[in-house]
Amino acid sequence: MQSLTRRMALKLFAAGTTFLGFKKPGVLQADEKTVAGSVAGRWKKTHDRVWLGEEFWANPMEDWRIKEGAAECLSTGGSRNIQLVTHQLTNPEAPFRMSVHVSQHEVKQQDGGVGFRVGVKSDINEYRSNCFAKGGIKAGVVAGEMVLGNKQQKLTQPADMKNCVLTLIGKPEGEKYSLTLIVSSPESDKPLGTLTQTFPPQALLGNVAVVS
Repeated sequence: MQSLTRRMALKLFAAGTTFLGFKKPGVLQADEKTVAGSVAGRWKKTHDRVWLGEEFWANPMEDWRIKEGAAECLSTGGSRNIQLVTHQLTNPEAPFRMSVHVSQHEVKQQDGGVGFRVGVKSDINEYRSNCFAKGGIKAGVVAGEMVLGNKQQKLTQPADMKNCVLTLIGKPEGEKYSLTLIVSSPESDKPLGTLTQTFPPQALLGNVAVVS
C-alpha cells in the first residue's frame, strides 16, 4: 500500500474474493443486494496466464498474473493494484461490503502491506482515467498494523498473512460515511482486529481496487 521498495509475492484468492453491494456492470451505486457469486470467481477455473480478465485493470499488467486460481503479484515496487473496471461506488447513501482472501508469500526490506483502496478517482472521475489515479482511501494491513485512512491500530491478535481474509464494510452514518475494516482467519469467524473510521461521503465515490 505504501511506496516502499520490497519484494513480495501476494496472492489474492478469487475463491474468497467477493465484491458485494453492486447491482450490475457499468457505473453503479452501492446496494444491499449481492452479485451472484464472486466477481473474480472465474479465476479458479482459469489456466495460468498474465492477463487477469476484461473486468480488471492491473497496474502494471506485467507485475500480475493468474497462477493456480489466484491473482499473484511479484513486484519490487509499491502500490501495485488491481482496479475493478466494471464497478464503481456512486451512491454515498447506500451500504456495501467486499472481502478478499490474501496470501503474502515473501517480504524483503520493508512490508508495504496489502488491502483495499476505495474512492479512487481522477480529476474527471471517469472509470478509465481513474485507473491511473494515485489517491483514494486505504484500508488494509501494513507491517502487522491495521490501516484505515489516516488511522492506524494494532491487531488484537497476530494475523497469519499467508492465510488471511480482509473485509471492508461501508454504510452511511448521519452526514458521514462509516468504513469498517475487519481482519480474520478463514478458519474462524472471530475477528483478529476491527477498525472503524468515518469519512465525508464524497470521498468514497470512484473506483475500487485491491492493492499490494
